[in-house]
Amino acid sequence: MTPSIEAAVVPLQERHVRAVARIERRVFSDPWSESLVRAELDNALSRWFVLERGEDVLGYVAVMNIAGEVHVTNVAVAPEYRRRGLARRLLGRAVEYARAAGAFCMTLEVRETNAPAIALYRSFGFVPVGLRPRYYHDPEENALLMTLLLSEEDA
Repeated sequence: MTPSIEAAVVPLQERHVRAVARIERRVFSDPWSESLVRAELDNALSRWFVLERGEDVLGYVAVMNIAGEVHVTNVAVAPEYRRRGLARRLLGRAVEYARAAGAFCMTLEVRETNAPAIALYRSFGFVPVGLRPRYYHDPEENALLMTLLLSEEDA
């Protein structure tokens, strides 16, 4: 892993929307549009955290808190900033948010062939609990459903 870089994790703001959508297009086969990302600013169930260095957005994590379950909808780091522990920082911020919000668990889907992401999630305590057949497209692939139980002591 390349050494980490100095960057701050901050809540998503309007000034981040264009850069977040640009990263979406670069890293996902079915990216969120700029207008969808912007709409999340007004979604009371949603929290997005952006990793920024100066005016540059390096990555982000997005979660939805529904009835005590925090679902990780997106985790992304711009390709040129990968392998520096940034996704770990972002996911750590999401877990902190879930605990502070009093959530009982976190869930996420990941491509079943995405070994680096699965290893990251496992390092936080996420465990596989199911499979969503043909969940992803371009290419079509199953999603591994993973869950992290949050104890009351951690909340």
